[in-house]
Amino acid sequence: MKKILTVSLSAALMLSVSATSFADNSYIANAEQSISATQDQGNADGYEVKDTCLITPMDVITIPAVHHIGKGAFKDFFTLSPQNGKKLNIHTKNNGSSTVYLSVKVNGQDFGETTIPAGRQKTRNFEQLVGISLLGNYKVYIYNNDGSLYDLNISARQF
Repeated sequence: MKKILTVSLSAALMLSVSATSFADNSYIANAEQSISATQDQGNADGYEVKDTCLITPMDVITIPAVHHIGKGAFKDFFTLSPQNGKKLNIHTKNNGSSTVYLSVKVNGQDFGETTIPAGRQKTRNFEQLVGISLLGNYKVYIYNNDGSLYDLNISARQF
């Protein structure tokens, strides 16, 4: 009985040590940057993502689903609250005829620009890697360089 118990405990210990050694430690590499921003390609490898915006009852909608049509660029401002979560998704689908550019600023700091070709969609993902949650003032600006008409679907949520 003692041998079976010893072998079982040894096996459990070896499995837990090996799982720990292969754990994802990407947060350590990003410890100096408190917010991580990534993007989900809407049409990666020829497959179209129909909808990456799954909204659950606990999500806070920062940009309600908007269908932006016309000549003027899209601009929106919102403030995130710490109690609403540590992730933010900004989803944009470009139904227009030309490439658009999605720019996001957080508390005045530029978090880069994303190119969204005509007929494609992308989701910008933000996550608080160090700390409890996302907070601050966000500015979303979507524009094109050729003056063509816009036809965009935009939404954002914090969770």
